[in-house]
Amino acid sequence: MLIEEQINLSAARMLRARLADVGHEVTLQEAFDVANWFHMRRGPLILEGEPGSGKSELLKRVAAISGAELYWIQCYEQVGAGEVLYTWNKLAQRWEAARARREKRDVKWWDRDHLIPGKMAHALMSEAQLVMVVFDEIDKIPEGSQLEAALLGVTVDQRITINESRDEIKRRGGLPPILIGFTSNAGERQLRESLSAPLRRRSKFMSLEHPDAIRMEKILRSAVPGLADNLRRQIAIYLHGLRADNWDKKISLSEGIEWAATLAHVGCEELSTEVIEWTRSDVVKGEQELKRLREANKRLVKLAKEKAREWGETGALNFYSASESAPNMSRRDDPTSHPLHPNLPSYA
Repeated sequence: MLIEEQINLSAARMLRARLADVGHEVTLQEAFDVANWFHMRRGPLILEGEPGSGKSELLKRVAAISGAELYWIQCYEQVGAGEVLYTWNKLAQRWEAARARREKRDVKWWDRDHLIPGKMAHALMSEAQLVMVVFDEIDKIPEGSQLEAALLGVTVDQRITINESRDEIKRRGGLPPILIGFTSNAGERQLRESLSAPLRRRSKFMSLEHPDAIRMEKILRSAVPGLADNLRRQIAIYLHGLRADNWDKKISLSEGIEWAATLAHVGCEELSTEVIEWTRSDVVKGEQELKRLREANKRLVKLAKEKAREWGETGALNFYSASESAPNMSRRDDPTSHPLHPNLPSYA
């Protein structure tokens, strides 16, 4: 029985189409997960994946096409709870203390007028119907920090308790819950599992993988419309082969798009070793990477041309064998277990 006969995928298909209209390609499964999070609003969404896999861009595009009021919290090691939740205006408090002494009354230290709301507090106080808060690269917050401890109550219960006054900051009655998303580079071969187990258990979780060659071709079709069909296929295959090489930092989705845009800008019609060499500034970011690129360049250009031609003639991409791929390919990247292998279904 087809999955369409078992669950309703209309919202997922609609979201996927709207994202494609603004140049962002996702799988139907990814659109399904995001659509459920968006419409149900019953907890945060955790997007996890390697750097450059499109996590942040996906949430930005969802906010843009929905018209959501977006609050972006860029996480880093020194980010404090005050920047996200609230802090106090010390100068205003000193003025209040001086005024209270003159008027011979008690000091109102924790008056709400002295409160400086953080981004999360601003989001909760917003009168907009649709509000989204994104914690980008949450894995950069130090383990055991004050902010990490506060995230569970704030993001799940959607309220901030002002400890000093026992007051609360929360959504006004009648307004829907805000949308909360996390992006994280944590996970396999990345940083620590950055979110507490209780928060993970109350969230929707998505592992966003870097697009394969078929999806990359679709992404380039939307993101760089000036590319010729054959060149677009060549770029997608070349990038896929380049990522199969064991670079310390694999080329990201955004880097691949920028390189394709450069090729379109300079009027390139077909990949060649010379073209790669002249446009290498978009691909490599260091001497070691340049050395690795030059070692693999001839092989990958040949591969890209042959497979792109077959792809154009047959309408299908048959993934290359291990002997044609990177010589140091890991077992995890074995083509026989790859989504592009002809014996396995490709992404929807």
